[in-house]
Amino acid sequence: MKIFFEYFIIGINEFIKSYKKKDTWLFLGIQDIKLRYRRSILGPWWVTLSTLIMILSLGLLWSTILVIDLKKYLPFFSLGYVIWIWISNLIIESTQGFIQYENIIKQTNLPFPIYIFRICVKNFIILIHNGIIIFGVLIYQNNQLNLNYLYVIPSIILVQLVLTLLCINIAIFCTRFRDMTQVVAVIVQIIFFFTPIIWNSDSLKNHQYLIQFNPVFHWINIIREPLLGNNISEYSIYFVLINLFILFIITFVCLGKYKNKISIWL
Repeated sequence: MKIFFEYFIIGINEFIKSYKKKDTWLFLGIQDIKLRYRRSILGPWWVTLSTLIMILSLGLLWSTILVIDLKKYLPFFSLGYVIWIWISNLIIESTQGFIQYENIIKQTNLPFPIYIFRICVKNFIILIHNGIIIFGVLIYQNNQLNLNYLYVIPSIILVQLVLTLLCINIAIFCTRFRDMTQVVAVIVQIIFFFTPIIWNSDSLKNHQYLIQFNPVFHWINIIREPLLGNNISEYSIYFVLINLFILFIITFVCLGKYKNKISIWL
């Protein structure tokens, strides 16, 4: 128990040291966006454009297949899809979270969470760009201003915290076991089809238990429902808070235990 606590304290200190270097990971995250889209006319707006085309195409297709009114289905699907892109990209990129920065890690002595913060900043910027799609959907939905919209910002912050902690664990795990990179990618694809993004949870009728223990569903739910003008399920809020608590413990213990071994694994 004493060793467990020591690892936990080391992990927290590593996390705090990383957070204090805000200038570093903010700059690196923004720089990643600039380098990725340099000499591009639209820059990161290409991601927004491609996402919009995908949403319109799949929205028309699945609303027809599921026999649902497009005006009712499109807001539900588009909001879920935009949030899903943010979540899935973060998880997949975190599998290379330390591996892709091998040269930097071996030449500098920066705290390891900085590299994950860098990925989080990059993907959050893309989420902000995709926010124009959400804004367009809200106009299309023609809903009046709702107090539930106020829950969106704390919900995004909460999910970002959960994802940041999760990504640190995935990065450590995939650095130690390189084959797990492909396994995580496959799992992410499977989760997409098991999460109410294309289809509505009401379709399960008496089989709601199939999604009640799906963390991604609850991450999306606490952001999407307020934007749709609905109340957030208390179960989803508690579920996400439990996720945060569990990851809080696991992440700092793993970070404290393995931080000196990551460079060796690379």
